[in-house]
Amino acid sequence: MKNNIILLPLYLFISSSLVLCSTNEIARFIKEKYCTISFAQHCACICADQCTTFECPEADISTSARVTAIKSLYRLPIDPVKDFPGNVANFTATQQEDYRAQFTRNSACALGNPVGWKLALGSATPANPTAGYTTPAIGQLLSKMIICGPNATISNNYAVLPFYEVDLLVRVSNIAINNATTPQQILENIDAVMPAYELAAGFTSSFDELVGPALGGNSLLVLLNGAARLVVTGTPIPVLGSRTIKQWQEILSGNIQGKEVVSTRTTPLVSNFNNADFLLFAQRLINKLNEFGYEAKPGDLLSLGSLTGLTLFTGNETAMSATFTNLDPNGPVMVNLTVDNTNGVCLGDAFQCF
Repeated sequence: MKNNIILLPLYLFISSSLVLCSTNEIARFIKEKYCTISFAQHCACICADQCTTFECPEADISTSARVTAIKSLYRLPIDPVKDFPGNVANFTATQQEDYRAQFTRNSACALGNPVGWKLALGSATPANPTAGYTTPAIGQLLSKMIICGPNATISNNYAVLPFYEVDLLVRVSNIAINNATTPQQILENIDAVMPAYELAAGFTSSFDELVGPALGGNSLLVLLNGAARLVVTGTPIPVLGSRTIKQWQEILSGNIQGKEVVSTRTTPLVSNFNNADFLLFAQRLINKLNEFGYEAKPGDLLSLGSLTGLTLFTGNETAMSATFTNLDPNGPVMVNLTVDNTNGVCLGDAFQCF
């Protein structure tokens, strides 16, 4: 993995989904959008793209969320201690969500308007913690995070720690989904399912720092938007009319079949899909939105979880392909990624996709 800073373009999108770097665009954007006189005086090194640690004299949530957003855009490692106001493990749920919302709003200036939500740690419960977390986390999907598939070129240098996993998205058709309490009600209020790849992000120097020492659930993942970064979507598969609700429930509740093949410079890696209950994950996402007073809107994309588990890019990957055998009643569908390890990170545009 290269250590040079990757400067992301803010406006370019072409049909091939490969976007090259604009070397000065992020720097210009940060100076115009973030570096007000008072902020620049107190955090001059951030505005000059020279900081590796938090150096602003007042480490409040608002300033910290601005600094971490800037660092994430510059691909500078976020320090889990110095860049935050106090021990993040002691944040209340309200403070966590306040921070996440501010971090996401700062990121949205570069990555576009919200177009949906994602669920992270979907299986986490008090009885069965995941990576030390006892409840799921949420993140917002922004328009330039969405890359049109099913064939796309991506880069492995979009974050300090770039991860990939086969994912599933659904598209909301009715605001009534916010009142759903059963799998059937979830299905009645979506109009499409989408095979996808999620390219999640680690904004810290190690996975251990992101989730907490010894997988201790330090809440940093929650603060940083559930580590949402990029999603490559396949072609939407209509729900109504393609199968009965009962048939969809059977498949999405833990019976999606398929496999992933990752081509590397040596031996290909093959993984069969797991049996994740995506309707349960959808319900947990809706519950989390309700908890914080949010609503999913018609047209929103909901990213629900992994079919293969989170894998860190090593720099050896050249391509990856996910084949969904039984998701589409018309036959197998695929999402194919070519990995470009030379050029800058891809950015998409959700409004070009659907």
